[in-house]
Amino acid sequence: MKKIKYIYLFFLILIFFSFFNRKFILKKFFTTKENLSIMYRVGGNFLKTINIEKCDIDEIFLIPPNSTLIIGHAYGNPGNNSDNIQKNIYNLISENQSNINNIIFSGDVFSQPTEKKWLNLRKKINKEINIHITPGNHDIGIDSNLKKKIFENSPFGRKDYPYSIFINKTHIFLEDSTSSNWLINSKTKSLINKSKSNNNILIRHNIPIRELQLSSNGFEGLKSKLPDANKLSKSFNKPLTIISGDTGAFSFLPRITCVRNEKLKIILNGVGNIGGDVILLLNKDSIFKYSL
Repeated sequence: MKKIKYIYLFFLILIFFSFFNRKFILKKFFTTKENLSIMYRVGGNFLKTINIEKCDIDEIFLIPPNSTLIIGHAYGNPGNNSDNIQKNIYNLISENQSNINNIIFSGDVFSQPTEKKWLNLRKKINKEINIHITPGNHDIGIDSNLKKKIFENSPFGRKDYPYSIFINKTHIFLEDSTSSNWLINSKTKSLINKSKSNNNILIRHNIPIRELQLSSNGFEGLKSKLPDANKLSKSFNKPLTIISGDTGAFSFLPRITCVRNEKLKIILNGVGNIGGDVILLLNKDSIFKYSL
């Protein structure tokens, strides 16, 4: 009888350690897989952009009068403060509202948008400040009629994309790159090429060239190969700056990237509610970066 108890106890211990080891092995597997993915993206970013000219963006340390803020991925990191816009962004707007004329959100404003959140966004920000949104995958979904309808019924969704506005002498084009599966469509290109301004900016959510693709927060909605920088540059007959907001949500992604190819400049900027967050600021027809 005593022998049977020991055998029973032995099997219980064996089952316990088998289960424990299984959980441990699975945890190690997923951690290793995630680390390898990060290493691939960081290394891939370096290799893919090694031959592209880099550019710098001057930093500004205050919000001057008549400023336009350009904010990417405003809800931050998916696992950190993802229910609403980052608190420090709201605080920045509130403390400087007399100096802000316009705010352009370059996509993924909310992680899970609702009618109430869109309405509150407009209510919380001074009505004298113009708000424009180039929607991201979180804002209108990927093939999601519900999310798209919620956005279209909001104070910001009653626009026919692409459309353009003038801020001082800068001609700004706003595009729904989520619906065009990341690609810059022919209507947007035609609109830009007809511009008579010498200072043109296209603001969108998704990254437009394959060399920078690995800097994206995710790859939802990407259904075909992106053009390279050389090919995209040839699509435009004038200098153009493209600003994309789908980056910076994770610590291993850059908060800001600037590259140049002939007449084309591409700036990636998004926040992740982590150290090093910056946003873009347009003032007197020049683009600056501002640390949060």
